[in-house]
Amino acid sequence: MATGHEQTPAPPRAPPGAQSPPPRVARRKSLLGYGVKSTTSKLLIVALLGCAACTTPPEKAPPKDAGVEQTADANNLDGQVLLTLPPGDDGAAVVGALAPGEIRAGRITEAKSLLSGIKVEGKLGDFKIYNDRVAFVIAAARETDGYSPYGGEILDAQRLGVTVGEGRSLLGETVFGAGTRTIKAKSVGVVADGKDGQAAIIRVIGEPAIFPLLSSLLPQSAIMPLYLVVDYVLEPNSDALEIRWRFINKTRQATRLPLPLLGILAGDGLEFFADGNGFNIKSGNVAETEWVGMVAPTISYGLLARPGSTLSPLATYNGVWAVALGALEIPAAGEAIKTIELVVAPGRPEGLREALRRRRGVPEPAGVGGVVRDPQGQPVAGARIHAQRAAGGYATMAESDATGTYQLGLPAGEYTLTAVAEGRAVETIEKVAVKDGTATTQDITLAETATLAFEVKDDKGTAIPAKLIIAPRAPLPSLPASFGERTYPGGAAKVLFHTGVGANAKGQVQLPPGEYTVTASRGFEYEIDVQTLTLEAAAPSTTTFTLKHSVDTTGYMCGDFHIHSLWSPDSSDLQELKVASFVAEGLELAVATDHEYITDYNPLIAKMGLGAWTHGIIGEELTTFAYGHFNPFPVLLDPSKANNGAMPWWTKDPPTLFADVRKAWPQAVFQVNHPRSAPISGYLNYVGYDPETGVVKHPKEWSLDFDALEVFNSSGWKQNASGTVRDWFSLLDRGKRTTATGNSDSHTALSTEVGYPRNYVALSTDDPSKLEIPAFAQAVKNQRVLVSGGPFVTVSINGKSMGELVDASAKQVQLTIKVQAPTWIATDTLRVILGGKDGGDEVATITLDASKVDPQNPVVRFDESVPLTLTKDTWVVVVVQGKGSLSPVVRGKEPFAMTNPIYLDVDGDGAYDPPFRFPE
Repeated sequence: MATGHEQTPAPPRAPPGAQSPPPRVARRKSLLGYGVKSTTSKLLIVALLGCAACTTPPEKAPPKDAGVEQTADANNLDGQVLLTLPPGDDGAAVVGALAPGEIRAGRITEAKSLLSGIKVEGKLGDFKIYNDRVAFVIAAARETDGYSPYGGEILDAQRLGVTVGEGRSLLGETVFGAGTRTIKAKSVGVVADGKDGQAAIIRVIGEPAIFPLLSSLLPQSAIMPLYLVVDYVLEPNSDALEIRWRFINKTRQATRLPLPLLGILAGDGLEFFADGNGFNIKSGNVAETEWVGMVAPTISYGLLARPGSTLSPLATYNGVWAVALGALEIPAAGEAIKTIELVVAPGRPEGLREALRRRRGVPEPAGVGGVVRDPQGQPVAGARIHAQRAAGGYATMAESDATGTYQLGLPAGEYTLTAVAEGRAVETIEKVAVKDGTATTQDITLAETATLAFEVKDDKGTAIPAKLIIAPRAPLPSLPASFGERTYPGGAAKVLFHTGVGANAKGQVQLPPGEYTVTASRGFEYEIDVQTLTLEAAAPSTTTFTLKHSVDTTGYMCGDFHIHSLWSPDSSDLQELKVASFVAEGLELAVATDHEYITDYNPLIAKMGLGAWTHGIIGEELTTFAYGHFNPFPVLLDPSKANNGAMPWWTKDPPTLFADVRKAWPQAVFQVNHPRSAPISGYLNYVGYDPETGVVKHPKEWSLDFDALEVFNSSGWKQNASGTVRDWFSLLDRGKRTTATGNSDSHTALSTEVGYPRNYVALSTDDPSKLEIPAFAQAVKNQRVLVSGGPFVTVSINGKSMGELVDASAKQVQLTIKVQAPTWIATDTLRVILGGKDGGDEVATITLDASKVDPQNPVVRFDESVPLTLTKDTWVVVVVQGKGSLSPVVRGKEPFAMTNPIYLDVDGDGAYDPPFRFPE
């Protein structure tokens, strides 16, 4: 537990409509640094709000300034003291820019008063508090987006008076916790509108409420007898919003709150950072600190403790950071306060460090600065200059401006400077000495850059989207994780998602001069083009990549049914990047499955001119932290509802949730995701399903009301044959006609490729722009799906294919199989598997050697019929495997494909009679 945290009584009561600030404490100097979020255990959510409150010491005389009624008990409600703080009103008009020294707070009545950003969440009726430098939107007492739906939180935060495109809000969600509870706003109002030139104040008055995300995971602590009040205070000419969390005891017995916490969700490309750690932030590796930050190129945010106090970052998980604020003793009928500041600053860590120094009243250090130039003496803009302390630890980073100038506000000491610029070799300068009071000049000269200009066309000469993987012959230098510089899988210098349409038909990339191997690809239906290129600084290199569309998939479109982007807190992928990855990877159907949020990619697909290449399917991921994750799709998006109408799952058991999904979206496919992951995210593990017997350990939690099972989650046959494949076979053997799917679950397109594996869905059109959503959903439910991690396989018996019933009363049938794969994908084994046996009955294993390849078309690896002799009703599935991996196109993944079943009616009764039944 942190020490030195603030714990003070409230300041003397202010007159109605105003609030006196808490006592000031002497400011002290600090070193300010930079870091980044990281992915760790899901136990973070437990740490986030996982401590109950308890009552302790003997009653003390109530302070006179607690904001509660102090008269006799007869005037109290049920023996509890009454809150007398003024709730505030609508405040002043909040339209138009302000001059220096001015400040306003009021309810938003016009759309032009809202802030700008990628996913700003403010709405008409919310509240705005701003000056000439910064602006914030506070949610009214309404249902809000995100994980804490109760209103009263900071929605958006923006810099003002800066270049268009800079300073716009990137703030994610902030969640305050008291035990396992959070605050539910009962009222939000303005108690000081700022027209008098003094600080403006917006007040939220609320009560403890269930935190939905934890309601199914943890026992809920008793509701504490507290009034929860948040005062948002902004002063004129300030870059910081002061946040005062006020805990007011309703009773005449003192109480204790052991672990008030702040949960921070990163926003649209923001990265967490901390002093000394730089970007390298992991659970438990950040010491007590005065501040924590979130940084992007155009804006930064800092959470700053009150002078004399510290923050305790506890844990991180996929874009969520839990910060402890310190235990509180709350007097009888009294108040305890926790204060923190949200500082809004320019982008990059040095912009935030400077703002924090200014806020703390710390003189600006002389530091080190200079000009970054190329070998011809021309300025290099956009170079990132990282500073590391010689004694250890990351210090800061600044970016050179249009004149090549950079400045790092560093205290006296010795540093190593590293300059990183797009398309140039990394330059490191060691033993740079900085002295107090003396500015150090350190100019930096970077090496030359080379240009690669390219086009990508198909074998008919048409420009097409593609992925380019650019691998250097000489390995790139390894940069510390603390730098936060983007890296690419396999040591690539660059990975590009080239959309190849309109103004983007031609591409260009800057690289250090040298030799490179460039691989151009477009999913599993095209050949690849691998070129070795030597790039020189003297003149641009120009090339054309040609990708032949060699695999015939007529009658099918391929889709990935599990994709995340920026509305998931554990994904930093902006939607433009994600959509570009869809078309570059040859993905025609992209199902949006953000956590607890309904997303539609189609408006952006249309804006980018990519409707001929891909179609977005609206969905969401129900991310229970109790019994599994589930994707319903397609669903309806309702912008009038929180999270666009996402389905609440908290307080529901699985059968109830499944039934609610069916009621809300009867046409939707309901998919069980990664069913054998940890019990809190894997449904079959949670219920204890035994594939050998069909028995579950928790039958009351068991429901078969789902359509699809994600048998493959960013993985192939070998990893799942004895696990989720066996589970799926067991379901088929018991009459549960569940569609097997394979998906990427991609949160980061550059490291987890969308479309591995993917699902080929049998449809009446190959044109994404002509997709009929009901027909797509029905085809998936009807098991008209091939799961592919490379090969394309079609199967039929008597003209019928996957998901269909075949009359096999003659007890012998011919299974026609055709296997295709582009020449760069290996295939070596074909397996024919019948049902009726635990793990499947492999009745034929065929080696796909050269003798099976079509001599006229090497893409066709097998095109024959396999005889099957049958004795009872069953099903048949075909699996194809390949040796080696799909690298570099899909790094480290195996080639494979698996069909959904064809059902065989051997007894001639017109139905599939499964060999086993689920226990009653």
